[in-house]
Amino acid sequence: MTERLFKYWLAAFALSSFTYLLVRHFNWLPSMDWAPKIIPILLLITYAAMSIQGRVRNLLLIGLSFSLLGDILLSLNGLFIHGLGAFLIAQLTYAALFISQARISTSGFTFASIMVLLVGIAAWQILPQTADLKWVVLAYMIAITTMAISAGFRNDPAFLFTAIGAAIFVLSDTIIAINKFIAPFEWAGIGIMVTYYLAQLMITLGVCRHSILQMREPHNASA
Repeated sequence: MTERLFKYWLAAFALSSFTYLLVRHFNWLPSMDWAPKIIPILLLITYAAMSIQGRVRNLLLIGLSFSLLGDILLSLNGLFIHGLGAFLIAQLTYAALFISQARISTSGFTFASIMVLLVGIAAWQILPQTADLKWVVLAYMIAITTMAISAGFRNDPAFLFTAIGAAIFVLSDTIIAINKFIAPFEWAGIGIMVTYYLAQLMITLGVCRHSILQMREPHNASA
């Protein structure tokens, strides 16, 4: 993807994300909420498919596709567990992708420790309120923690994109859990979607930038 096309794509992502926030806030499409919701993720899928190739692309596309499925299921009544299951698969796929690119580092251990501490505090507060869903929610917490930890062990210029994206994803899902199980609050939906779209954007850009840099290395070495 050329630099000019990337700018158009990024503008389309921002515009579609903002459009969905308006649709959600004003409840313009109560029975079709999922349709505008998935457009930003479709744009991420398009960018990944056009920018990189190989196993990394396949894993990223699987993660984004299950995220898209989760978005649809969570928008439909009575399908919360199904949506959570789709996102659990997405998180495990992201984790597998990040682990395949992992590099042991001090910064990685520091990041992992912070993520475990924060998710542990959240779990301590949230799990007692989840009733029959406790084990399902716990399984998802383990999956997203694994994803976040593995995102920190990447020693390349795209490290911050992926690591920050993973941390924001944890924040987004924590807001969901607080709003659903502890205390619903105004603007939770907007906060959830802003952090969610930002997390998916940064993860996608981080993974793609890393792969693009790797593809350029052989050319630089032979030049």
